[in-house]
Amino acid sequence: MSFLIKSNYFILLVIGAACIGLAPIFVRLSELMPSWILFWRMFLALPFLILINLLWNKKFFFVIKDPSQTLLIAFWGSFAFSLDLILWHYSIHITSIANATIIINIAPIFVAMIYFMFFNEKFSIHFFIALITTFIGVFGLTFFSSSYQEGSLYGDLICILASMFYAIYLVMISRLGHEQALTVIFLTTSFCCFFAFLSGLFENSFVPQAPLNASEWVNMLSLAIICQVIGVFLITFSIARINASAGSIGLLMQPVTAVLFAAFIFAEYLSLIQIIFALIVFSGIYLARNLTIN
Repeated sequence: MSFLIKSNYFILLVIGAACIGLAPIFVRLSELMPSWILFWRMFLALPFLILINLLWNKKFFFVIKDPSQTLLIAFWGSFAFSLDLILWHYSIHITSIANATIIINIAPIFVAMIYFMFFNEKFSIHFFIALITTFIGVFGLTFFSSSYQEGSLYGDLICILASMFYAIYLVMISRLGHEQALTVIFLTTSFCCFFAFLSGLFENSFVPQAPLNASEWVNMLSLAIICQVIGVFLITFSIARINASAGSIGLLMQPVTAVLFAAFIFAEYLSLIQIIFALIVFSGIYLARNLTIN
């Protein structure tokens, strides 16, 4: 019976990862600036998160157990997450969706580095294997896809920078284990919405932002509901209820989904050599996630 229950949680995790894997598709389809894509993703998700809280906790307001510490960590964690997503949104338009999604998922490597530098965690031989494996894969993936379009390598480098900010976000949010997951999601979504709005005002001073048309509304609603609400909630809900190895495998559905849909919608096909290096990256990510989840 316990095996069946864990299997159900694993299925929920895979579905959640697949939902988030659609994010770069929606971003590529959008004509909005990176900050405004982030703003609408977060802003449109807020009412649905409140609705889930009403159904789940029978409360309109979210309960914060330790307001002073939680709000501070969520604020700065969301700032790092906002930088991550804005940079990532920008890179998706100048490199392939496959590269952007696979590279952003190397964040567990940087998470382990942060723990080593700031929390006195020791490196193990498994970490070095994960580190070397991942960066060999990333190097090969970027080197053999440089012909994708002009600026592709620049986009890949931006993705690496974005993954560093993503790692900072993951480390900071991991300090909020005492809070309910839904509360953390709501706080980070709200703060990211705020940061995206400020960044969007700065973008508008250089590039006027066109109003959302019908197709753009559908695109942003899909991004908010499928990725930010369903995807994030399912992953947050299920990841703590299965073992680390299963979680690491399930989360790889995110880049796999992005690669498959990019090939189907935008005809972005990976060559055989790119597939080989992508599999090398996946191996490194799997090892790194096992280290950071345990």
